Amino acid sequence: MLKGKKSSQTIQDAHFFRLAPLFGTVPSLSREELMKTAVGLEKNGLIDSGTREDHFIISRQGEELLTDYLDKQPLPAALNGLKFQSEAFAFWGRLSLLIQSLSHIIRSQKSFYPIQRNLGIQSFVKQFLSGTGKNRLLLAEHLYSELVSLLETREALEQKIFVLKLSGSHRIGNTYNQIAAELADDEWHIKFVFLGTIHFMMEQISLGKGDYPLLASLLKNKGKSHNDSLTQSSKATLDFLAKGYSLQDIAGIRKLKSNTIEDHIVEIALADKEFPIHDYVSEKEKMVILQAAGESKTKQLKSIKMLVKDESISFFKIRLVLAKAGDNL
Repeated sequence: MLKGKKSSQTIQDAHFFRLAPLFGTVPSLSREELMKTAVGLEKNGLIDSGTREDHFIISRQGEELLTDYLDKQPLPAALNGLKFQSEAFAFWGRLSLLIQSLSHIIRSQKSFYPIQRNLGIQSFVKQFLSGTGKNRLLLAEHLYSELVSLLETREALEQKIFVLKLSGSHRIGNTYNQIAAELADDEWHIKFVFLGTIHFMMEQISLGKGDYPLLASLLKNKGKSHNDSLTQSSKATLDFLAKGYSLQDIAGIRKLKSNTIEDHIVEIALADKEFPIHDYVSEKEKMVILQAAGESKTKQLKSIKMLVKDESISFFKIRLVLAKAGDNL
């Protein structure tokens, strides 16, 4: 989930455990690094070993430390990795390289080392600059105006970090580590604040009000719908559902297990709160499941299933109702 691998399981877990903001925010994380971190946390008494291999439970000491940390350095409200992180790299790469390029061009410095080494991003910015008929100084002024309009509503820390990440003719953008040292802050907190700022900008730009035409042209995919957050396989299932095929029909046509199609349907319900679930779970069953979820005070499927005490109510039905309920439980 932290690496951003979109599967039905990771997307469902992100929703159910309210981890959507963190989805895909640590793409370089390896299993070895994760286990090394877990060993260190366990050694310091912050997590305890669970009943299964590589399964851990946060300790009371760990929970207190986490609560204290998040009170002082909360995750940005605008952080939404599940919705934006797959596009955030391209957007930031294009924006940062465009700013660097304009900074050099308006100072008549034709040769410089591009801050973004990705060839796709370099090609995009070259085409963008060659395709716009605006005077380069005027283009820079308009881009500056749009950025100021977006950032003036943000906290001073967000503004500071964003500016420190920028490169121009006179400076190279700072790393997260350098910014953390300068601001006497935690490096991970700096990273998430920055990502939250980028996600906020993408959210505002994607509203399509026309307030940020230059920035809107840098978005990789404009006009995204909720379907764009689905895996390709779930999109295919959604297409069949739209044509009136049943769950069993789709499983047969696609030569997939019914459980796999059920995973797709839960994923669709998570992405689209307007998706109807009455074909799969009755209103009575829905109320029974919601009552059990309320009593268990958890979203653990096994705990809810034990309280339901109705063999006709499957895990699939429970997952669907939880998906529909979202954070309202």
